[in-house]
Amino acid sequence: MKNIIFKIEHRPTKLCDAAGYVKAMQVTLASLFLIFVGLLAPTFAENSGPEIPKKLSEALSQYKISQNDVTLLVQALDEVTPRVALNLDIDRNPASLIKLITTWVALEVLGPNFTWETNLYAAKSAHRGNIVGNIILKGDGDPYFLNRDLWTLLGELKNSGISQITGDLLIDETKFLVDETDPYLFDGDGRHIYNALPKSFVLNFNSIELKFKVDQAGEVILLTTKPSMPDLNLINNIGVIQKPCIGDMPKIKLSLVNVNEYLISGVMPTSCDEYKIYRDLIPHNLYVKNMFEKYWAQWGGTFSGSVGFGEVGTEHELLASFKSRPLGELVRVTNKWSNNLMARMLVYSLAGDIGEPPYTRSSGLKVITRELRKNNLDTSNLAIDNGSGLSRDTKLTGRFLFQFLKNAWGKPYMPEFVSSMSIAGVDGTARKRFQHPSQIGVMHLKTGSLEDVSAIAGYIHKKNGKTFVVFSIINSPNVNDGIGKKFESALLDWTADNL
Repeated sequence: MKNIIFKIEHRPTKLCDAAGYVKAMQVTLASLFLIFVGLLAPTFAENSGPEIPKKLSEALSQYKISQNDVTLLVQALDEVTPRVALNLDIDRNPASLIKLITTWVALEVLGPNFTWETNLYAAKSAHRGNIVGNIILKGDGDPYFLNRDLWTLLGELKNSGISQITGDLLIDETKFLVDETDPYLFDGDGRHIYNALPKSFVLNFNSIELKFKVDQAGEVILLTTKPSMPDLNLINNIGVIQKPCIGDMPKIKLSLVNVNEYLISGVMPTSCDEYKIYRDLIPHNLYVKNMFEKYWAQWGGTFSGSVGFGEVGTEHELLASFKSRPLGELVRVTNKWSNNLMARMLVYSLAGDIGEPPYTRSSGLKVITRELRKNNLDTSNLAIDNGSGLSRDTKLTGRFLFQFLKNAWGKPYMPEFVSSMSIAGVDGTARKRFQHPSQIGVMHLKTGSLEDVSAIAGYIHKKNGKTFVVFSIINSPNVNDGIGKKFESALLDWTADNL
């Protein structure tokens, strides 16, 4: 709700009759009465709160950020009046700050000890002694199933007495009914790991590490991948240059040449020690095939089939199972490192609270909305989309964000929730930021960044025992190019040093 301002203009007038004068005075008195009532009535202005400190207004001017593009707040949890507040009722895109909502609801609904199982099945009729025909790998939605976990699962299979797989490996992804099918939809770069799409079975985020290193002679760029992928062909065409290893260096570009074949071009300075990037470069079933063959051979098993998709039925029996790490641990990975895929998969898993598989995104979002409303949080201006913040449709207001963070602080799973945030200057996405001694270790923060969006939110713990909610959300052109982070530093510097 905006302030309504009444303006009385005093203009030169001609001499008027008594009736006209009385009428004019009536209008003026009525206007003054409305002003008086407005001053007495409580207001909920968009620019509510005290005037922002000079240091912060100067920082906004320095970085050419309009106050109209910023929502911010600093308020102690035990106080009713904010120390600083700006534009609390304007819808903003919060980028990855939305993960705080997804993970908090997951803790509340599923509980910190919730786990997922990834299982191996085979048809009873195809299981003879140490030999099995087709084998089915069924995903349960584990958002953090890594290559080492597949190795452990295959060890369980070997320990069950199986050593020969004469059929195919089939992947069962039917636990989720996914309506997100195009990884290129958000920004056109579907090979980036942050664009990976949710499935009920995902192995290692389908991530391949590409490491570039200058050879000892300083003439050639060496390329290695981790893990190695026999079905992936990379053509290394990176040149060596004599430039500082700063700014936009190295410049690496991947271009698709053929199926599962990429040309890697660009330049890398000899001053760079090494450079790593992480990409999703081959279809998920081929990724699983490569890792399955490698680890099953390490356990002494034999397999010569292909990899496809199938579904577990009543004719199948369980052969081996792997239980995930508990949710309380996984929300730490999700928030500290702002993992989009994990957040998106949590939304689907939440759908299990109101229905049977296959779980959908829309059902998961209904659970999130229900839980927020159950805690008396106004969701009328809230849009979550996919739960990760990787969306142009995600939005919330600063007023909602404050109420959410205040509510979360008073809940039983508060320790798990707060510890999932990055500790300023120590770990996660804020590990290299806020390095002043007054800041290190006293701030739990979640960062967010998209094109034209820069955001940060969390809690600051003061020596006097007070805990402050603090956040800044900026939606402004080019704010994610560094100026947003600079203003966030100014805000947190002021909060740490002056309150």
